[in-house]
Amino acid sequence: MKRVVCALIAVLLLMSAAGAEVSGNLLGLRALSKLTDGTKNAAVSPVSLALALSMAREGAAGATLQELDELLAGEAIDVESLTRAGIRSANAGFVSPDYALLEDYMERVDAKWFTMNDDAMAQVNAWVEDMTDGLIPRVLDKAPSDLTAAYLVNALAMDREWRIPFPKDGGYEDAFFAPSGEKQIDYMYVEDDFFYKEAAGAQVIQLKYEDSPLAMYVVLPEKGGVPDVLEALSEGGFSYFDDMDDAPEVQLSLPKFSISEGGSMLDTLKALGMELSCSRDDADFSRMCEVPLYIADVIQKVRIDADEAGTKAAAATVIEIMPAMAAPPQLEEEPIVMKVDRPFVAVIADASTGAIAFAAVVAEI
Repeated sequence: MKRVVCALIAVLLLMSAAGAEVSGNLLGLRALSKLTDGTKNAAVSPVSLALALSMAREGAAGATLQELDELLAGEAIDVESLTRAGIRSANAGFVSPDYALLEDYMERVDAKWFTMNDDAMAQVNAWVEDMTDGLIPRVLDKAPSDLTAAYLVNALAMDREWRIPFPKDGGYEDAFFAPSGEKQIDYMYVEDDFFYKEAAGAQVIQLKYEDSPLAMYVVLPEKGGVPDVLEALSEGGFSYFDDMDDAPEVQLSLPKFSISEGGSMLDTLKALGMELSCSRDDADFSRMCEVPLYIADVIQKVRIDADEAGTKAAAATVIEIMPAMAAPPQLEEEPIVMKVDRPFVAVIADASTGAIAFAAVVAEI
């Protein structure tokens, strides 16, 4: 068996092979490209981010509504299609007893509504842990401010088996060439027919899941090529995966990997154009509450576990809403051979709908 040194971008995508880009795809991928230059791990869930921001959008008006519409441009996410594909999605709102959201806003948003208790951090974390099957036990790392008006939360979770599993006894140990240096890791290995292509020096393979339109697309750039792939994904979205060849035989070596990343996305989203929504002076969420409000933070955590049997993945996105009169919160700063043995991008997608569910850069194993 020929062994080749490669870098991997693993992207879990839930998206369509044709038609307009799904809402949130490009926003999430552009955020990913700002979170890493390919030398460190990063992960985002474009779908979870879009669904959470859509909850805020329902309360926006005027220029703030226009800003969120532009950020979320694309076809609306079909949550029922997500469910059929094997991704469970849930929305929740946790509202401070000191604030009353407008009744018609709460009716427009498809979410379960809760009143914050005395330990709102534990309350939100417990709900997220339950909705993600324990994969994300803690999305909030600090208690809310006394001025926090509400948390708008989305959670996603999936657990799917590969259509073509990796044999348990087929793996081996070999070098992975991470930015921090060479290290010995466990590889999974399989020989079979897969959809595959090469684009601008990168190897791209589609790994389908059993009984689902979901697939993981693994992109293996040339050494140092992760930023180029992220740029192409940010510009083209799912169209990057068009024109894959029909099932050539591939000798695939893929690391078993577990990636858990997250934190505040506020600065990243501001850099991508979400400015009015986060401005105490200019945000307009008058369709949410009679009290002037603004987005004080956007927190997302993502976990992806891939092994011989399949993939478990989850994401949670929390939008913290605060009153505009409050001081701003202080935020912490032949046969084809494909061996994924350097940083890679992984995307999980549903080829029937066009919504990107998860995207990650795995630079360290």
